[in-house]
Amino acid sequence: MIAVKASTALLVPCLAVMAAYLSCFLTQLPPARTTIPAAFDSSSFPAYKLSSEQVKSFQRDGYLILRSVLPLRSVETLAASRPARMFVWWLYPLELLLNAVLQQISHEDALWSEHDVFYSLWKHSPCASLAAGVKNQTTARLLTDLAVGFYKHKRPRVLATYHQDRYSYNIISAESAGITVWIPLSNIDARTQGGSIKLVSNALAGPECRTRTADDKFSDACMQVFDEVAEVPDWKIGDVLLFAKDTIHRSQPFLPNATQASRFAVVGRFAVGSSRINLASPNLGFKLKMDYCNHTLGQGSQLNGPCFPQFYPTTLPLEEATRAQNVLGFPSAERWFLNEAYRMAHFVITSSLSSSSGL
Repeated sequence: MIAVKASTALLVPCLAVMAAYLSCFLTQLPPARTTIPAAFDSSSFPAYKLSSEQVKSFQRDGYLILRSVLPLRSVETLAASRPARMFVWWLYPLELLLNAVLQQISHEDALWSEHDVFYSLWKHSPCASLAAGVKNQTTARLLTDLAVGFYKHKRPRVLATYHQDRYSYNIISAESAGITVWIPLSNIDARTQGGSIKLVSNALAGPECRTRTADDKFSDACMQVFDEVAEVPDWKIGDVLLFAKDTIHRSQPFLPNATQASRFAVVGRFAVGSSRINLASPNLGFKLKMDYCNHTLGQGSQLNGPCFPQFYPTTLPLEEATRAQNVLGFPSAERWFLNEAYRMAHFVITSSLSSSSGL
């Protein structure tokens, strides 16, 4: 009896602490979305055709800034459709921890597979055709899409360092062309607020600075060059940025006196032209959800199929039907994260054991 009373006495304060803990992070949950924005249709976007000068500019610099490509209302719809959270509520503390470690807002990828708004963006907007156009290619397939962002007073650990997106394109061969479409979801004043993106022209970086060091970083001297030559544009809602997978860039943190609270962008990663799949690439860090899709492609085969849907010159009925049937095999965000956590833990443990046995 004494033991039961003691257990009860301990249970009550534990429950109180748990309730206080839950109430603490539940108050930080974004409000539930009461309406889901309607998907776009063919009338949602005006046509946009690249000029020969713009293509030459991309070929020289490795990036191209396009103004007023998307209507204001369409970008507002994207902003309203951005998933508020990655995980279900009971894993929200883990999401807060990830955000704190990365100093950015974590999002799962492959938004197109679950959200009609994002699928219809790539289907009906000129983005896919622009991605193909800057490389003078006739097809564009979406590898994955996601939303990225960070808050004021944060300096993202990865985004805010000079990098190339080649690891994000590991699933296609090195010679295959990869183009990122970057869509800001708000106006960005780089000079007074920050939160822009620093872009280093291929023509100004120099060949000696386009090669990373042995530890896969850029030298201090090269990063100083990047800071000197980087373009840091202002952005208006409706603007679109295109850049190649090997373009050197980084996010600009908010300035100390910034009044803007956050900066988010929608990102689409396209393989354009004749691309081949690469299944032998090293898995650095977390594998994206796209790596789990049920494709039957072999190493070096032509990239095709519903896991990497074609959006230019047009979508394919069979690929659209497969998506609608929900048989692509993408895991939920929770299962994806747990799978990756287990995979990385297993890698760390086996590597440590191997190192110990070699001593």
